[in-house]
Amino acid sequence: MPNKKSRGTSLAGAVCVISISLIAALTIASSASLNAGMLQQTENVQIASLLADSAIQQGVAELMKTPTWGSNVAAHRISYTGPVERSDVLLTFDKSGGVPYCTINQTSGPLAQGWSGSKLLTGRNVPGERVHLVAVGRCRNVKRTREAIVHVPNYTISLGATGKVHLHSSTVGSLKSLADLADPTAWGPGDLATNSALADSVLLEYSSRIIGNLQSCGDIALNTGSTVDGEVRSRYSGAELPHFDFAAYDPATTDTDDPQYGSPLQYQTFSTGMHGNESVVGLVRCPGSATVSGDLHLDNCLLYVAGDLVVTGGLRGTGAVIVNGSTRVEGGSTLTSDDNVALLSRGDISLLGNSGNSYNFQGLVYTRGNFTARFFTVIGGFVADGSVPGTGNVDLHGSKLFHSPVGNKVDLYVPYQQTLQFASLINEPGQEDVPILGDGNKYHYGLSPVTIPLNAPDPTGYDTPAEGANYNNGGGGWDWWNPAMLQISREHVNGTEQYVYNLIFNDNGVQTHRFTDRTALIDYVEQLHQQKCGAYHDGINQGDNDTPYQPIGPGAPQYAHLAGLYPDFAGLVPETGPFLRKAWELRLPIWESRNKINTGSAPINFSFDPNRFLQENEKVRISAVCEY
Repeated sequence: MPNKKSRGTSLAGAVCVISISLIAALTIASSASLNAGMLQQTENVQIASLLADSAIQQGVAELMKTPTWGSNVAAHRISYTGPVERSDVLLTFDKSGGVPYCTINQTSGPLAQGWSGSKLLTGRNVPGERVHLVAVGRCRNVKRTREAIVHVPNYTISLGATGKVHLHSSTVGSLKSLADLADPTAWGPGDLATNSALADSVLLEYSSRIIGNLQSCGDIALNTGSTVDGEVRSRYSGAELPHFDFAAYDPATTDTDDPQYGSPLQYQTFSTGMHGNESVVGLVRCPGSATVSGDLHLDNCLLYVAGDLVVTGGLRGTGAVIVNGSTRVEGGSTLTSDDNVALLSRGDISLLGNSGNSYNFQGLVYTRGNFTARFFTVIGGFVADGSVPGTGNVDLHGSKLFHSPVGNKVDLYVPYQQTLQFASLINEPGQEDVPILGDGNKYHYGLSPVTIPLNAPDPTGYDTPAEGANYNNGGGGWDWWNPAMLQISREHVNGTEQYVYNLIFNDNGVQTHRFTDRTALIDYVEQLHQQKCGAYHDGINQGDNDTPYQPIGPGAPQYAHLAGLYPDFAGLVPETGPFLRKAWELRLPIWESRNKINTGSAPINFSFDPNRFLQENEKVRISAVCEY
């Protein structure tokens, strides 16, 4: 019989073993749960960190495309959900949202105040030409914040060329304002780039100076005390140069928006030969070569010269001079902040002064030929974009080229022109396919006195348009086809730039009526409409069941009786006289925002973007980063 003591000992041992096993099992389960939690936490941290880093990299990519990205608080933000539930990221420049925000400082000097919670900024200060990016990534219960200070270098290209560059006692730099021109200590960095791969592509001599970077596809020679304050990059990759299409700016070119129905723009003629001091406004064309013995002043003008141009004074005002031949300027001793001219020449450009008379030009200079400057100062930007081998060369002697924010961009409102048709919408005595709706389709439209009888005693209609016009307009109106031209330009009136309207038509000779007030223009058009197209204006013969006027499309209104409406009034509800006024009030603001060369709503822009001269990896540099 077993010993009782032995039996008790055995039971106690079994209980002990079971307890130890249970503790071990619980320990293993707890450890597994802890490990799973740790793995989950690690995954959350990784996802949140990757989201924050991804937003920072996307912000850098945006800055590479657009150095001013971040200036639009509402539009410039990055926000999206992550790869798992409850994960997202936000990068914003909005200071009002109560979340970490980014800050852009486009100035070169003063500091900007950034996000107060930053662990990267010193005293919340964002240095000049830097962007402070802050991205917050979240994944479940984990938040990771990543900060970066991004350098957006303002490489101000003062001169870009495709050919050889020779500087003799000359300077390349930049100016913040015209007032800094007289103070050499205020001259800032300005760069020079040439795509010439020749062994002697760049030569600087006789104490020439580039206050910035110098890059060339070929070799660079610095002689006789010449200096480059920035980097010298020989055998470097080429810069991207802008290209301008000279034919696109010729107002005598047929309107390419609609070559079948388009026509050359209405413009003023600048006579060939000799001129004295000249002031030009709007759209102006010279059919050949011209010489201006004095100043040539532009008032928001685009002047196209089909031949060569010589100006012995200065180029003043605001506008663009497009020269199909060569250009020579021999004057311009003083400048004002209002002077800003884009000078584009298919041939050579020569800016010529002498040691006793140093002249100035403010704006953009662009040539497809060669560029020569003698004792001249160019404030703005310059490109020698050679069209054939042997062109695109630059030769400066005793001259200065300064990049300037003011002169590096010229906005020009090219006059907008609208062809109007009074009394009928036909181009010939009969109906035509006309693109009246502006939707790319052409509609069989117009009045044919033979096939569509007018509301007249003779049920067969009239045999000629003249007979129809005589009946409908009481014998004193215009014939069926009488075009008029409305030209809208921007000019200075009593010192203020405003819209100016010219209505041009043929009525016993060409007449031009000028208006500086929109209401006055509409009043005149309404009076002209009633006088010359009385039956149409007053609603007589409106196209009832007895007069089946041709509609302009399926379900479209029939209003062939309305005059002065082609093509932009199509689709508006037809009425009689009041409709004409209402239509003009609606359309004039739209017409004001357009022009024929640039079909967008913005004015013509002539610009040399400094970033086009940089390689992608140079446009943005991350100078500091942290994450927590």
